[in-house]
Amino acid sequence: MKVHRVVWGVALGTWLVVGGAGCGLRSSQSPRLSIAQVASAKARDATLSPVERGRFVYQKYGCAMCHGPDGQGGVKNPNAQTGGEIPKLTHVAEGYSVDELKTQIRKGLREIGKADSLGPAPPYRMPDMEGWMSEEELDALVHYLIGLMPKGAETTW
Repeated sequence: MKVHRVVWGVALGTWLVVGGAGCGLRSSQSPRLSIAQVASAKARDATLSPVERGRFVYQKYGCAMCHGPDGQGGVKNPNAQTGGEIPKLTHVAEGYSVDELKTQIRKGLREIGKADSLGPAPPYRMPDMEGWMSEEELDALVHYLIGLMPKGAETTW
């Protein structure tokens, strides 16, 4: 039996149930999927590219709530060293190797650096995904994030 945790849905101050049924349902309340629905989902997943599966994972785990649709950023995180916003993910391939990115997603960010050391701590942090996201989901998510790099951007350095 998998233990379910609740993670703050930071963009709107709502709750997300990560790894559960979503919508704040407890696991005992989660809707049951029919065998046909499970088979249909597996068939759909088999036809998706790793990047498309990664985009699905990005949406499934609520990454867009903080990092914005398609990793474009824009969500405010007051007093964060990152310019007061949660970072974009469009250039994550420049700063992380595949293994480093996987490690970062697994462990999250417990503390966000302050822009003003005397000011309040930034209210939003990245939750760890260790134990929530399967290895296949993590691989797909990393493919998606690496794929967000704008075409030709790596040649501008």
